[in-house]
Amino acid sequence: MIGSEFFARLGFFVIPQFFSREMCDQLRSSVASAEWKPATVEDEYIEKVRKTSQHIVDSVMKDEVQSRFLAIKPQLESHFQITLNECQTPTFLSYSVGDFFMRHEDSGDDPHLTQAIRVRKVSAVVFLNSNAEEGLETYSGGALTFYGIFPDNPQLKSRGFPLRPEEGLLVAFSSRMTHEVQPVTRGRRYSIVTWYS
Repeated sequence: MIGSEFFARLGFFVIPQFFSREMCDQLRSSVASAEWKPATVEDEYIEKVRKTSQHIVDSVMKDEVQSRFLAIKPQLESHFQITLNECQTPTFLSYSVGDFFMRHEDSGDDPHLTQAIRVRKVSAVVFLNSNAEEGLETYSGGALTFYGIFPDNPQLKSRGFPLRPEEGLLVAFSSRMTHEVQPVTRGRRYSIVTWYS
């Protein structure tokens, strides 16, 4: 896996320790104890495409996380040189062993997509735990992998580049960028995602 500095040099927006260790501990605990449902793709559960749990955390926690995402909107606008509206309600996710999300984009022009998906401009992910070979609050596998980073290089344009997740790391990128979450092989992967339109 590749460190976040590599992606930052390529134009991704990166904030290490966007959430403190204490905040990540609290969020993981809230997610683990919250009710959950299978995460969907355009409001439909398709296990061949996405096998993930979406958790319903309490409104206080959700509002706190959303306010943190909204606070960085000016930085995102400056970084990506675009005007953004408010972010969508954050989604709290966990991936157990075998869970994954196949290669996809978070937005597009397909008229069959919902309006909420078509208007997305920037996607943001915060990792609530780290990827490591061992450790109680870590997991293995589950790499967030990006494609099309080098579109003009025939040898690299279809190659996937897996980001090394760190607890509390935020990474934001164009919602049109192809990416996937590879299957988790050990532990449980916790993350929060949102999209800015």
